[in-house]
Amino acid sequence: MGNKRFVNDGHSNWSNHKKLRRLSLIFIPVLLLLLLAAPPRAKVASPPNLMAKANSTRAVAVESTGLLAEPFAPNGPVAYGDDSRTRIILFANNLNLAQGETASAITADAEDGNHQHYPLTVEYVGTVPGFTWMSAVVVRLHDNLGDVGDVLIGITLHNATSNRVRIGIGHVGGGPPDDIPAPVPTPDLGPKFSWSSTLPGRQCLERRHLQ
Repeated sequence: MGNKRFVNDGHSNWSNHKKLRRLSLIFIPVLLLLLLAAPPRAKVASPPNLMAKANSTRAVAVESTGLLAEPFAPNGPVAYGDDSRTRIILFANNLNLAQGETASAITADAEDGNHQHYPLTVEYVGTVPGFTWMSAVVVRLHDNLGDVGDVLIGITLHNATSNRVRIGIGHVGGGPPDDIPAPVPTPDLGPKFSWSSTLPGRQCLERRHLQ
């Protein structure tokens, strides 16, 4: 009696084992097919950061030829051939071009107080000497961008858009309201460096000579 029960239980366990094995042989290929058929998850690029002055939305930015601070005249003091439009240098971090990419991979946009948008041509991007984590971005003002006062500027790379920072075109003031959250503040460059605006109308990266 006991032996018979033992044999029946063993046969039942073996039968269940075979059923599970058959089920796994069906389930695993189906699971693999579902995984292969599923669309790949897009990698979300981390957006670049445009630098702003401490506790402010105003950009750390200078005119490209004289390195003068805002307000920026629509037309610059030095013409590029027949092109006299002003070029502005913005500063950014987390701006990582892929191998072989150029400034054309970056787009820029300015919005004025009437919520009109102006595409800005990005003519140059490069690492700031001595600061491998910081990039200089040169943008050309749009032909239709006149004396509008404050505009908000942002850049986009690999479908990731930066914070927007404020600059004055023609004069300082007015413009659209600041974005929320506020732009990333100017990073601490260490004890040897600081952003300086001691000269009238001029802003530069100053090296402090420590004793």
